[in-house]
Amino acid sequence: MNSILVTKFPRPRRAFRVTRLPFLARFYRFAFHRQPGSRLGIHGQKVLRKLFPIFRKLCGSSRGQFEFTRNGQAKLISFNARNSQFFGVYVTTEGYELEVAALLDVLLPEGGTFYDVGSNWGYFALYAAACRNQLTVHAFEPLKETHQDLVECVQQAGLSAHTTCHNLALSDKDGEAHIQIPDGLHSGIATISSEGIQITTRKLDGMNLPPPDFIKLDAENHEIEVLQGAVETLKKYHPFLVFENKPDYAHPEKDVRVLLFLKSLGYQLFVPAVRRQTEPGEHFIQVFWHPLTDNDDLALVPFDPETRFLYQHELNALACHKDRLVELHQKFAIWQPKPT
Repeated sequence: MNSILVTKFPRPRRAFRVTRLPFLARFYRFAFHRQPGSRLGIHGQKVLRKLFPIFRKLCGSSRGQFEFTRNGQAKLISFNARNSQFFGVYVTTEGYELEVAALLDVLLPEGGTFYDVGSNWGYFALYAAACRNQLTVHAFEPLKETHQDLVECVQQAGLSAHTTCHNLALSDKDGEAHIQIPDGLHSGIATISSEGIQITTRKLDGMNLPPPDFIKLDAENHEIEVLQGAVETLKKYHPFLVFENKPDYAHPEKDVRVLLFLKSLGYQLFVPAVRRQTEPGEHFIQVFWHPLTDNDDLALVPFDPETRFLYQHELNALACHKDRLVELHQKFAIWQPKPT
């Protein structure tokens, strides 16, 4: 199927609202996410980025607070600001990885089962549950401290009865491995390596979990191992899969093999994008699409592994099994651009 699919873009839900932001988080936001307006500002930001890890080490415990709203009911959640991945709730009011959030909103059913692989503190686990009463969530986070952040957020959100937090990394074998944070700061880029913190690994196929309807996979270049350990699950249940893809241009075959593996299992690949209106009746597709406008539609652009490098370096791709394309067409309409 080579047609571009479109649907009305679901408005980003305001599931999170910061109510107390400690200085450590303000420092982080200013150093890593502010847009400097001059060359002097760029140099100043570089200095602050070097100073931040020192300040973080010296400041000790730092707690912030955000409001989590689920089906109109708000709960206050205390969070560990030392985990920089909480920036997802305080850097922007629009939301974090809007394409992933939108696909969850469109494709994850009310009573479905969601696997959040590489969950960190649970942004998408909480987001997915924010408008669903019967959702079952399995969240996987291998780092002990980050897993503790996940457990705390799930408990405070009142989701413990529906959410299981697994302190392990999914992989292609059961055993042990090591993980490290390359910059020593951002838990969101923790990577399986030959040395570092010892963690537990498990094959998804051997865990006897309920069948997934939707999997979000963010494993920092460990995606192929996760998928190989889940091959029977993928073959039998055909879950929708959203996964981060950051190819290594020096060794493109390494990350393209993830795409080829999914294709071999019968999956069609899509790049999430927007269909943007220029004037009445005139539209174009845009992959770089922040911020959203009121007239934007969610678009899915099909692609093959061989054309991966026509798109930006880092993207979240959607994989839909051929047996669920009918289901996808129930949510999306085919769009044919006007001939030029």
